[in-house]
Amino acid sequence: MRRHLILVLGAVLVIAMMVQASAANSGERKVLQFDTLAPVTGPFVGSANPIHDINGGGLPWKIDEGKGTLTSGGSVDVRVRGLVLLDGHNPAPFF
Repeated sequence: MRRHLILVLGAVLVIAMMVQASAANSGERKVLQFDTLAPVTGPFVGSANPIHDINGGGLPWKIDEGKGTLTSGGSVDVRVRGLVLLDGHNPAPFF
């Protein structure tokens, strides 16, 4: 039993090292990790007050939770839970 445990732990260690080496060779490193996102509400809805020439969404919205990462290669991965449009209008009723 102990021999099997040692073999399994060894295999897990080898796999973890291979995954880490693969990530290091991809050339992209995590530059920024964030877990705070702000919804589009109030004066930032629509085109009245763009931020860096980017208009806000057409409807006010909120989120329950959001997080993301930015890599050195410019990739952005954002995950959001609980996205809700606040005025009760659903532009995609089958979504």
